[in-house]
Amino acid sequence: MNGPDDLENSDDSEATEDIDDLGDLGDLGGPDGSGISEDRATDETTITRMGLRTGGWIGYNERGVYIDRNEGTRIKIPHGKVTQVALRDVEWDLALMSLLLLGVGAFVATTRNPPIGIGFAVVGSVSLYLTYRKRYELRIDVMNERTPITVYPTHPAECHETLVERIRAGAGVED
Repeated sequence: MNGPDDLENSDDSEATEDIDDLGDLGDLGGPDGSGISEDRATDETTITRMGLRTGGWIGYNERGVYIDRNEGTRIKIPHGKVTQVALRDVEWDLALMSLLLLGVGAFVATTRNPPIGIGFAVVGSVSLYLTYRKRYELRIDVMNERTPITVYPTHPAECHETLVERIRAGAGVED
């Protein structure tokens, strides 16, 4: 599980297929304000959705997992094609290195060379911020795909638990 990358929607992939037939699914807010909502697609399939921090939504039903990112990327993954679902809270090694770089920058700025130290501190701060933005990464490994699909749900623990339950229950169901 080293350095997950985002998987772009590829037309030549067996495991993912375009979900344009879902139509307009409305907003992401649930009736209780939890960010979870259930919608009917055009083929009368109920999709339970949860918002993503980066925009868009992740949804699931008895047949698969659906991801709609704001940049127009729509992905459908049948349950049988999902090999693993993992939730990583933060990349601790990168966070520790960022904090160390920030500390070294502060030390150098106060004892030796302020411009160089400030430069190190700025780089450490930016790295720490970018690491923080990627916290609670939900990683979905798909059969026959080199890189996993990564998303950042608004309710990561609930989304992870629900997807694992749905995928275990629907692993035998194929389209």
